[in-house]
Amino acid sequence: MNRKIKKGKIEHLIRRSLSRQLLDFQHNGFISVMEVLLSDDMSSASVFISSFGLELSEIIEELNIHSGFFRKKIAKNLNLRYTPNLVFKQYIEKTI
Repeated sequence: MNRKIKKGKIEHLIRRSLSRQLLDFQHNGFISVMEVLLSDDMSSASVFISSFGLELSEIIEELNIHSGFFRKKIAKNLNLRYTPNLVFKQYIEKTI
């Protein structure tokens, strides 16, 4: 399989898995996984988050604290050889 296609597929699967996990994690607002970008060696993934009704900086800090928990759940759900480290970041909308 082409490495670029594989990377894109894994990004999509991680995004979908995290979106499902965050449904249980949400407090009094809405958290959305906007984008997942894997590093070239696939050892880490930047997860871009957006939220409605919550203080985003606090949410990102809390998600980064619990990133090991999310990584463990992804490893269990996706059966990857190596599950990347997750780094949660604020999503900044791209404009043309």
